[in-house]
Amino acid sequence: MSTSARALVLLLHALGGGARAWEVWRDTADVPVAAPQNRLDRNWVVVRDGCDALRDELDGYRGSREGAAASGVAAAALGLETCGAAVCLSIGAPAALLGAAADLRRWSGEGPVEAWYLADCDSIELGFITYGAPATVWWLAPDGSKQQPRPLRPREEGTLWVSSRL
Repeated sequence: MSTSARALVLLLHALGGGARAWEVWRDTADVPVAAPQNRLDRNWVVVRDGCDALRDELDGYRGSREGAAASGVAAAALGLETCGAAVCLSIGAPAALLGAAADLRRWSGEGPVEAWYLADCDSIELGFITYGAPATVWWLAPDGSKQQPRPLRPREEGTLWVSSRL
Protein backbone atom coordinates (compact mmCIF):
# COMPACT_ATOMS: atom_id res chain seq x y z
CA MET A 1 0.00 0.00 0.00
CA SER A 2 1.39 3.41 -0.85
CA THR A 3 2.38 5.75 1.95
CA SER A 4 -0.42 8.17 1.11
CA ALA A 5 -3.07 5.39 0.98
CA ARG A 6 -1.85 4.01 4.31
CA ALA A 7 -1.96 7.52 5.81
CA LEU A 8 -5.56 7.88 4.61
CA VAL A 9 -6.58 4.56 6.19
CA LEU A 10 -4.95 5.60 9.48
CA LEU A 11 -6.65 9.01 9.34
CA LEU A 12 -10.05 7.39 8.75
CA HIS A 13 -9.46 5.09 11.72
CA ALA A 14 -8.50 8.06 13.88
CA LEU A 15 -11.63 9.94 12.85
CA GLY A 16 -13.77 6.89 13.53
CA GLY A 17 -15.04 6.49 9.99
CA GLY A 18 -14.27 4.91 6.67
CA ALA A 19 -13.16 1.39 7.46
CA ARG A 20 -15.64 -1.16 8.76
CA ALA A 21 -15.08 -2.64 12.20
CA TRP A 22 -13.20 -5.91 12.57
CA GLU A 23 -14.71 -8.67 14.69
CA VAL A 24 -12.59 -10.38 17.35
CA TRP A 25 -12.61 -14.20 17.50
CA ARG A 26 -11.15 -15.76 20.66
CA ASP A 27 -12.53 -19.24 20.05
CA THR A 28 -13.70 -21.13 16.98
CA ALA A 29 -17.23 -20.83 18.37
CA ASP A 30 -16.95 -17.05 17.76
CA VAL A 31 -16.77 -17.59 13.99
CA PRO A 32 -20.17 -16.69 12.46
CA VAL A 33 -21.78 -19.62 10.66
CA ALA A 34 -25.10 -20.27 8.97
CA ALA A 35 -27.28 -22.86 10.65
CA PRO A 36 -28.07 -25.68 10.19
CA GLN A 37 -25.22 -26.37 7.75
CA ASN A 38 -22.61 -24.94 10.14
CA ARG A 39 -20.74 -23.25 7.29
CA LEU A 40 -19.24 -19.76 7.07
CA ASP A 41 -21.92 -17.25 6.22
CA ARG A 42 -19.58 -14.59 4.77
CA ASN A 43 -16.17 -14.11 3.15
CA TRP A 44 -13.48 -13.15 5.67
CA VAL A 45 -9.92 -11.90 5.87
CA VAL A 46 -8.41 -12.75 9.26
CA VAL A 47 -5.24 -11.58 11.04
CA ARG A 48 -3.89 -12.23 14.52
CA ASP A 49 -5.40 -9.93 17.14
CA GLY A 50 -3.01 -7.07 17.96
CA CYS A 51 -1.49 -6.95 14.46
CA ASP A 52 -2.80 -3.45 13.84
CA ALA A 53 -0.40 -2.50 11.02
CA LEU A 54 -1.36 -5.55 8.94
CA ARG A 55 -5.05 -5.08 9.75
CA ASP A 56 -4.88 -1.43 8.68
CA GLU A 57 -3.14 -2.33 5.43
CA LEU A 58 -5.71 -5.02 4.59
CA ASP A 59 -8.49 -2.56 5.37
CA GLY A 60 -7.40 -0.73 2.23
CA TYR A 61 -8.35 -3.63 -0.05
CA ARG A 62 -10.79 -5.92 1.69
CA GLY A 63 -13.79 -4.73 -0.32
CA SER A 64 -16.60 -7.25 0.09
CA ARG A 65 -14.78 -9.35 2.70
CA GLU A 66 -15.43 -8.90 6.38
CA GLY A 67 -12.45 -8.55 8.71
CA ALA A 68 -11.67 -10.47 11.88
CA ALA A 69 -8.80 -10.52 14.36
CA ALA A 70 -8.19 -13.90 15.98
CA SER A 71 -6.57 -14.72 19.31
CA GLY A 72 -6.31 -17.75 21.55
CA VAL A 73 -7.93 -20.94 20.28
CA ALA A 74 -9.21 -19.25 17.10
CA ALA A 75 -5.73 -17.97 16.16
CA ALA A 76 -4.21 -21.41 16.78
CA ALA A 77 -6.90 -23.15 14.69
CA LEU A 78 -6.21 -20.77 11.80
CA GLY A 79 -2.42 -20.98 12.12
CA LEU A 80 -2.08 -17.27 12.94
CA GLU A 81 0.85 -17.49 15.31
CA THR A 82 2.51 -14.18 14.37
CA CYS A 83 1.69 -10.80 12.88
CA GLY A 84 3.38 -11.94 9.66
CA ALA A 85 0.40 -14.03 8.55
CA ALA A 86 -3.16 -13.59 7.31
CA VAL A 87 -5.81 -15.91 5.89
CA CYS A 88 -8.89 -15.57 3.75
CA LEU A 89 -11.89 -17.76 4.47
CA SER A 90 -14.64 -18.18 1.92
CA ILE A 91 -18.38 -18.35 2.37
CA GLY A 92 -19.64 -21.92 2.55
CA ALA A 93 -16.49 -23.38 4.15
CA PRO A 94 -17.42 -25.94 6.85
CA ALA A 95 -16.74 -24.59 10.35
CA ALA A 96 -15.26 -27.98 11.30
CA LEU A 97 -12.57 -27.50 8.65
CA LEU A 98 -11.43 -23.93 9.42
CA GLY A 99 -7.76 -24.88 9.60
CA ALA A 100 -7.85 -26.60 6.21
CA ALA A 101 -9.82 -23.70 4.71
CA ALA A 102 -7.25 -21.25 6.09
CA ASP A 103 -4.40 -23.20 4.47
CA LEU A 104 -5.98 -22.66 1.03
CA ARG A 105 -5.55 -18.87 1.09
CA ARG A 106 -2.72 -18.04 3.47
CA TRP A 107 -0.19 -15.20 3.41
CA SER A 108 2.92 -16.10 5.39
CA GLY A 109 4.79 -12.84 5.08
CA GLU A 110 6.38 -13.69 1.74
CA GLY A 111 5.99 -10.96 -0.84
CA PRO A 112 3.70 -7.95 -0.64
CA VAL A 113 0.42 -8.55 1.20
CA GLU A 114 -1.41 -6.52 -1.46
CA ALA A 115 -0.30 -8.88 -4.25
CA TRP A 116 -1.38 -11.93 -2.20
CA TYR A 117 -4.73 -10.36 -1.37
CA LEU A 118 -5.54 -9.42 -4.96
CA ALA A 119 -4.49 -12.83 -6.31
CA ASP A 120 -5.82 -15.14 -3.58
CA CYS A 121 -8.51 -13.32 -1.62
CA ASP A 122 -10.18 -11.00 -4.07
CA SER A 123 -11.07 -13.80 -6.44
CA ILE A 124 -12.95 -17.07 -6.33
CA GLU A 125 -13.27 -20.12 -8.53
CA LEU A 126 -16.72 -21.02 -9.78
CA GLY A 127 -17.68 -24.41 -11.13
CA PHE A 128 -20.61 -24.98 -13.48
CA ILE A 129 -21.90 -28.50 -14.06
CA THR A 130 -24.85 -30.02 -15.89
CA TYR A 131 -26.23 -33.54 -15.76
CA GLY A 132 -28.59 -32.89 -18.65
CA ALA A 133 -27.95 -31.79 -22.21
CA PRO A 134 -24.88 -29.74 -23.16
CA ALA A 135 -25.35 -26.02 -22.52
CA THR A 136 -23.64 -22.68 -23.01
CA VAL A 137 -22.65 -20.39 -20.13
CA TRP A 138 -22.73 -16.65 -20.86
CA TRP A 139 -21.48 -13.74 -18.77
CA LEU A 140 -23.54 -10.58 -18.67
CA ALA A 141 -21.62 -7.32 -19.02
CA PRO A 142 -22.71 -4.32 -16.93
CA ASP A 143 -24.64 -3.04 -19.97
CA GLY A 144 -26.62 -6.32 -20.12
CA SER A 145 -24.95 -7.68 -23.26
CA LYS A 146 -23.91 -11.36 -23.39
CA GLN A 147 -20.15 -11.93 -23.24
CA GLN A 148 -17.75 -14.87 -23.57
CA PRO A 149 -19.89 -17.91 -24.39
CA ARG A 150 -18.42 -21.10 -22.90
CA PRO A 151 -19.59 -24.64 -23.72
CA LEU A 152 -20.71 -26.81 -20.82
CA ARG A 153 -20.56 -30.57 -21.34
CA PRO A 154 -22.56 -33.03 -19.20
CA ARG A 155 -21.25 -34.71 -16.01
CA GLU A 156 -18.26 -33.97 -13.76
CA GLU A 157 -15.68 -34.29 -16.51
CA GLY A 158 -17.43 -31.46 -18.36
CA THR A 159 -17.34 -29.05 -15.41
CA LEU A 160 -16.47 -25.53 -16.47
CA TRP A 161 -14.18 -23.76 -13.98
CA VAL A 162 -13.73 -20.00 -14.13
CA SER A 163 -12.16 -17.42 -11.85
CA SER A 164 -14.01 -14.27 -10.90
CA ARG A 165 -13.23 -11.21 -8.79
CA LEU A 166 -15.32 -10.68 -5.65
